[in-house]
Amino acid sequence: MRKIQNKFKYKADQKGIVTRYLREKENWQPHLTNSKNFILKSAKNKEKKVAVVLGSGWWLDVPAEELSKIFETVYFVDIIHPKEIVHKARQLTNIKFIETDITGQTQNIFELVKNYKKTKIKINLLNLKPKTIKFGLPENVTPDFIVSVNLLNQLDILITSYLQKHNIYTEQEISQFQKLIQQHHIDNLQKEKTCLITDYKELNYDTKNNLTEEKQLVFVEFPKSKFEQEWKWKFDLSGNYNKNSQTIFKVKAIDF
Repeated sequence: MRKIQNKFKYKADQKGIVTRYLREKENWQPHLTNSKNFILKSAKNKEKKVAVVLGSGWWLDVPAEELSKIFETVYFVDIIHPKEIVHKARQLTNIKFIETDITGQTQNIFELVKNYKKTKIKINLLNLKPKTIKFGLPENVTPDFIVSVNLLNQLDILITSYLQKHNIYTEQEISQFQKLIQQHHIDNLQKEKTCLITDYKELNYDTKNNLTEEKQLVFVEFPKSKFEQEWKWKFDLSGNYNKNSQTIFKVKAIDF
């Protein structure tokens, strides 16, 4: 699996996140605080045995220590866990790490591209069944609280980039697959147990603060919430993410 992860550049992407955070730390702080506070608010009305955090990464937006005090066991799920975070968690005895592809599609796409190069047979992307079941949790574990944190919009990015690089599918086909990945994620988040936080729209401004571009990032309907909150995330004000642009994300957080 490490070989496939390297092909899709998951580790490089993860390092890129923390590098951007260090550059934009002051601008990110309100978003990270809002994310942590909403997770803790959502946790209040859940059973307190097992919590599962999807896309935990560097714990920038996750109140890890607080969750470990609230729940009997907390599972952190990501495709790769930074070794610094695993080391940090040693003092928290009720924390467990699971490394898995949350989309369940990375290996499918790797094999699809490999086979296409040999056979030139083009498989319908919408027929691919995800390989990951139950977010990689042990069969006997039933979560009381599931957190999908700043993940929904990110799930397909490296996968679709890999597909685009190999020029097998049209943009429309890739767009449909992108929507499928997002919908599959939503469908696997259990009702009455879930906190979902995601950026869903990208806003780009020029140096005179004029809006120059607005991009939709989530292409599925959000579940009906019990309560929700929205805010703006000053993602990149230095022009590194989009050249000569300040990039701001609209973020939605829902408890359902």
